[in-house]
Amino acid sequence: MVGDSEREDFRTAIVSARFDPSDFELIEREDPMRGPGIQPVTGTVTIRRKSNGSEKKYRAGHGSRWPAEFSDDLAGGVFG
Repeated sequence: MVGDSEREDFRTAIVSARFDPSDFELIEREDPMRGPGIQPVTGTVTIRRKSNGSEKKYRAGHGSRWPAEFSDDLAGGVFG
């Protein structure tokens, strides 16, 4: 569900905020399909900072902007 460019944005946000990328874990969870037919892929990503246990969930999938929201949260001190 999480594309390569989103993973790179995730890593870039961490480095730009002067954190260690190995201190963060990205867990993705795809929502179940709601029936037959073509549907956008949606779900959540949970980002956890290993060293202090802080974590936050973001909506992910088609049309989401979780990498930008995560970057804003890093700058705002959500992860310490």
